[in-house]
Amino acid sequence: MNICVFLGSSLGKESIYAKIAFELGKQIAIKNHKLVYGGGGIGLMNELANGCLSAGGEVYGVITERLIDMEAGHEGIQELIIVKTMHERKKLMSEAADCFILLPGGVGSYEEIFEIMAWNQLKIINKPLYVLNTNGFYNSLKLFLEHAKDEGFFSGKTFEMFNLYDSIDDILSKIN
Repeated sequence: MNICVFLGSSLGKESIYAKIAFELGKQIAIKNHKLVYGGGGIGLMNELANGCLSAGGEVYGVITERLIDMEAGHEGIQELIIVKTMHERKKLMSEAADCFILLPGGVGSYEEIFEIMAWNQLKIINKPLYVLNTNGFYNSLKLFLEHAKDEGFFSGKTFEMFNLYDSIDDILSKIN
């Protein structure tokens, strides 16, 4: 399986975020999956890729020309594709992925996972997504999405796409 992970280019305040990102990358490799991610060499993105590489995994990154300097494209991965636009980046990552995992991150991570939800809802793709809820990071967002559903802005089926998981093992057992 090709697993696309969306996550922050920052480390966040708590060290648990970096530990979980590294461990997820490592477990992706151990389970003989391929990691697909945004190609960055800083923050949680760097930890994820390094975790995968530490266990002999294969890493495919996609980064824009503009971000190559900002996010210091990871130089140790097997394949780093450089594209012009964010739209190209997301398209290539989506095409390469069999499923998606969301870890803690910022606006870019939210935008990416919501686009995947929209594409699934519109039947542009049919690929599962999993939210690793490290340290309860996504509890409030889940409540907000439930409110939007309850107010009639999207269906229960769409809401169910945003399932929270407490551990890497929970997610990888669903993928396997």
